[in-house]
Amino acid sequence: MSDTVTLREIFDEDLEDVYCFLSETFNPDLGGWFNPGVTLDEWRLAYNRSWMPEKPNNGFMLLVNNTIVGVLCALYAQRQTQGGIRNVCNTTTWFVLDAYRFHSLKLMIAILDQKGFFFTSLSASPEVYELHLQLKFRSHVTTLVAIPNLPKLNYFSKKLEILADPGSISRYLDSHIKQISIDHMNLATVHQVVFRTSDETLLVIFDICTVRGLRATNILYLSNPDMFYQNQNEICSYFLLHNYTLFTRIHRCSMSKVPTFSFEIKRNITLFYNGDIKELPFPEFIYSEHMLFCR
Repeated sequence: MSDTVTLREIFDEDLEDVYCFLSETFNPDLGGWFNPGVTLDEWRLAYNRSWMPEKPNNGFMLLVNNTIVGVLCALYAQRQTQGGIRNVCNTTTWFVLDAYRFHSLKLMIAILDQKGFFFTSLSASPEVYELHLQLKFRSHVTTLVAIPNLPKLNYFSKKLEILADPGSISRYLDSHIKQISIDHMNLATVHQVVFRTSDETLLVIFDICTVRGLRATNILYLSNPDMFYQNQNEICSYFLLHNYTLFTRIHRCSMSKVPTFSFEIKRNITLFYNGDIKELPFPEFIYSEHMLFCR
């Protein structure tokens, strides 16, 4: 290819051009991720979440004669951990036109050359698994599980207090979990609820999806997986009665144990990370495209 390919960062003023490029050309069979149902306004808002002060960019793009031919988008977050503040870069849509696909690695190399970040890739297609491994990503394989939402006659037997309004939710969370809750407020399709006993609290962040015509509660985050397992009958009954969903979808990696009567929906889902994992829980779907686009 005689055209000169240049690489540069994606800034906020480039987001509309990147959105238009993906809307017109994206082919999921070639790897990458993009939901064509996302509107331009939703796209802009996603990359302008206040998850990290002074984010470096929104990823990188390849240009030929000032025309986009490839992108690797990224969402940035500043996370509080036991070891202090950690910066996280979550790579999202990775897509390059056929004629320029041999330049694809330049995009990921540019992302990884940014110092001081823990990197995640949570929606990679199988076509780019090998590329991730070549670039020293480590993998975690999980399974998507469905739990039936069954009615529970003695619903209040465990005196499980349920809090759904933002003020009540914040009141009972420690500072770390409270910040996660605040960071994920005001997302149009994302919901939060707190379940509380006399000595434990569980924050659940979820959305509602439709799978083969059936409504499901799709769990994106559990602050206390053990409490979820111990109280899953009451919690899933709540989802049935309040969300009108017939089952709960959750990744095996988000749970401490798999509840009885659950069943597998999808196996061998591979999640990738690059960096020191000791101080940062992984895998988690918060601060990622799963909160914003994946439905």
